[in-house]
Amino acid sequence: MNVLQLRKCLVARPELPEISEIVVRNYVGPGDIPLWSNLLDAAFTAAQPPVRHMDGSEFSRQIQGSHWWSAKRMWFAETNNTSEPVGTVTLGLRQGKTRTSPSIHWLAVHPAWRRVGVARLLMAHLEQSCWDAGFRQVDLETHRGWRAAKKFYQTLGYRNTLRSSTRTKPDASNRSASG
Repeated sequence: MNVLQLRKCLVARPELPEISEIVVRNYVGPGDIPLWSNLLDAAFTAAQPPVRHMDGSEFSRQIQGSHWWSAKRMWFAETNNTSEPVGTVTLGLRQGKTRTSPSIHWLAVHPAWRRVGVARLLMAHLEQSCWDAGFRQVDLETHRGWRAAKKFYQTLGYRNTLRSSTRTKPDASNRSASG
């Protein structure tokens, strides 16, 4: 798999865009797991290369079972009137030899809600969390072939790092795509 690694340097606390019919909340419990799984299935249905289905056991293993996971760093965008989740993103914290760095995991937006600002809203929440925690850069990985994701991240100020690589078995918990 061709992995593209991107990074953004934060120079100020991001402003939250407003979408009148959308609210953002954190993960609240096991009832969110099937919502997350269904949202990823819908968001990545047409992805090339495809993304495999991740059920509750995969969520428990790859997300909750990771040392970096916290309910405070997982966001869901929902409609005001139905509380239907239309987007999600998770912030991971990678432990390096000399520092901890924030990393985006699984940004996903339901296709029916793309191009209305849901992904920007979720990313602003994530970046605010990074800023408030003292982090001034954010990393992510996406597939080189996911052009819309790459373009989206670049419009937000993410730039290629020199660490882009080709991997045969990527860390599936660390892929992200835009919506």
